Amino acid sequence: LIGKMENDLKSIHGVADVISLAGYNLLTYVQTPDTSSFIVVLKDWAERNAEHISLRDIVAEIDKKMDAYPQAASFPFVPPTIPGLGNASGFAFELQDTGGHTVNELAAVADKVVAAARKRPELTAINNTMRTSIPLLQLDVDRDRAATRGVAVSDVFKQLQAMLGGLVVDEFTYFNRTWDVMIQAEPEFRANQGSLASIYVRNDTGQMVPLRSVTTVRRDLGTDFIQRFNTNREIQIFGSNAPGYSTGQAIAAMSEVAAKTIPAGYTYGWSGTAYQEVTVGNTQNIIFAFSVLLVFLSLAAQYESWVMPLAVLLAVPTGVFGAFLSVLLWRLDNNVYVQIGIILVIGLAAKNAVLIVEFARERRAHGASISEAATDAARLRFRPILMTSFAFIIGVIPLMLAHGAGAASRQALGSTVFAGMLAATCLGIFFTPSLYELCQRFIERGKKPSEDETSAELAAPHPREEPA
Repeated sequence: LIGKMENDLKSIHGVADVISLAGYNLLTYVQTPDTSSFIVVLKDWAERNAEHISLRDIVAEIDKKMDAYPQAASFPFVPPTIPGLGNASGFAFELQDTGGHTVNELAAVADKVVAAARKRPELTAINNTMRTSIPLLQLDVDRDRAATRGVAVSDVFKQLQAMLGGLVVDEFTYFNRTWDVMIQAEPEFRANQGSLASIYVRNDTGQMVPLRSVTTVRRDLGTDFIQRFNTNREIQIFGSNAPGYSTGQAIAAMSEVAAKTIPAGYTYGWSGTAYQEVTVGNTQNIIFAFSVLLVFLSLAAQYESWVMPLAVLLAVPTGVFGAFLSVLLWRLDNNVYVQIGIILVIGLAAKNAVLIVEFARERRAHGASISEAATDAARLRFRPILMTSFAFIIGVIPLMLAHGAGAASRQALGSTVFAGMLAATCLGIFFTPSLYELCQRFIERGKKPSEDETSAELAAPHPREEPA
C-alpha cells in the first residue's frame, strides 16, 4: 500500500521526489506500526512557474490521489511557517481532559468538536490525531499470582519494555561520539501474541518464571498512543484558515466551536504559532488606535482645531474599503502583508486628503466662501493627486503579478495597496471636499463676519495653482 501511494504521489505534476517513512507519524513524532508519513519534495520554483502549478494545486491533487485509498485515513499538511513552532502550518488545538474521563469519552468529545468545526466557513483541513479502534493486545498482570511466585510487578513491566520496546542499558564512546547500548528481542520473537510465551522474568530466588504464568492476554480495541498537554491527557486537532480568512478569524471560530461543544470536565489550549498569536492578542488593534490618535493630535496642532483633523481622518476609510474589497475579491488571507498594505494605504489616503484640506483652508483664509474653498481645492488639486496616485498604483502592478518564491506575500501586499489606493483616489477626491465643508461649517457655526472683514477678504488675491 505504501509503495502504491508513493508512486501516485510521484506522478503529480510539480513533485520532484517522495520520501516514505513507514511506521512513523510526523505529526505526533510517534512510532506506530499502522502509520506512514510521506515527505513530498517539490520541483524548483522556476519549473513549477512554467507549468503554473502552485502549492495549493499540489495539495489539492494529493487529496484527490489519496481518496483512492479508502482503507487509509490520510491528509496532507504543510510544514510550519516558523520551524520549531508546531508540526504543521495552521493552528494546533489541544483538547484536554481535566475530569478523569476515559480515552473513548475524550475521543467522542474530539469528534464532536471536529464535526462542528468542519461546518464553519472560516476553517478548513480539520483533523485530529486520535484513533480508538486500533487492534490491541491487553496484558493484565495477576499481582497475587506474581507475589506467590516471587516475581515483582516492576520486573514484569521492565522485562516487557526491554524485550518488546527496547531498553538503553549502557553507552560507549567511539569516534568521539557517544553511542547507546540497547537491548531488544529479535523481530521474530516479538512479531505476534505467541511471542509472549518466549519471555521469562527472574523471581526473587533467581529462577526464570514464564511471563504467561503471571499474566493474561486478551484482544481489545483502543488507541496506539496517548498524548499529554500541561500534564492532562489530550487530543490534538489540526486545522487551518480557509481562503479569505485570517488565522485570527480561524482561531476565534475554533474558540466559538469549543465554547459550544466542549462539556464540563474538559478544557482546551493552543500550541505552535497559534499559541504565540493568542498570547500576543489583539495588540495590532491597539497599535492602529495609537497611530490614529498620533495622527489626529499632529493634525490638531497643525490646524489649531480639534474638528478639522476629522476631514482628513474620515476620508481614510475610502482607501481601507478598497483594501478589504481586494481581500474579498481575490480571496486573500488577512495576513500580516495585507495589514502592512492597509497601513500604507492609510498613510497615502491621508496624504491626498491633507492636500485638499490644506489648499481649501488657504482659499478660505483669502476670503472664499466655504463651498468655493472646497470646490476650488478639489479642482486645483485634482491633477497633482491623480498624477502621484496613479504613478504609485501603476508601480505596484508588478507586485500583483509576482511569481516565484515569496510570490504570495508580494501578491497580498500589491493587491491590497493597488485596490486601496484606487478607491482612495477615485472616492476620496469627492468625499474630502464635502468633509472639509462639514467640519468648517461646524467650526464657524453662529459666527457672522463684519462688513469690513468681508470686504477685506473678497479683495484679497486668490492663490494660483501650483505645478505638480
